[in-house]
Amino acid sequence: MIHMYIKKDDIAAVFAAKSWDRGFTLIEVLIAMFLMSFALLALSSFAVTSLKATEGGRRMMQAVNIATQKTEAIKSIPYNNLHNTDTAGISRTCGVLSSAPPTFNCTPAAPQETLDNIVYTWSYKVIYVDVDGDGTYLTGTFTPPYTIDGSDIKRVDLTVTWKDIMGPHTYTITTLRKKI
Repeated sequence: MIHMYIKKDDIAAVFAAKSWDRGFTLIEVLIAMFLMSFALLALSSFAVTSLKATEGGRRMMQAVNIATQKTEAIKSIPYNNLHNTDTAGISRTCGVLSSAPPTFNCTPAAPQETLDNIVYTWSYKVIYVDVDGDGTYLTGTFTPPYTIDGSDIKRVDLTVTWKDIMGPHTYTITTLRKKI
């Protein structure tokens, strides 16, 4: 028969162990979980914001591409007809916004494009620029057909608008046209 002897000092050592030797209490675990969940919540909000910014940038790039394509298409419209209602090239309706400087708002017959379930609407404005400073934009009367002062240029502002979950957005590209 084997006899085991337990010393009094060994039992005292087990019961005298420090609290950090025994593990964590339930309160300590709950506090750690609360702090960890708070940190993860903050990180997840950054992730959501990052995703929205990425999506917004992608939509802006789509608007820039549409504006660039339409600006190239407008270049095919003859200088003298740029501000007139016409069906040649880009079918459009143009109306006078102001007379000094002459400004025309033109809306295409097909003003919308849909990409990824977002509707992009575009139109353009033609504004006369008096380069030579003579105060003359048009010769004759301010009624169609307009006769243009040959030394001036036209500024074309093409605007693309769209609306998404972040709200309404606008992108405008400006080009200058000179009669050649």
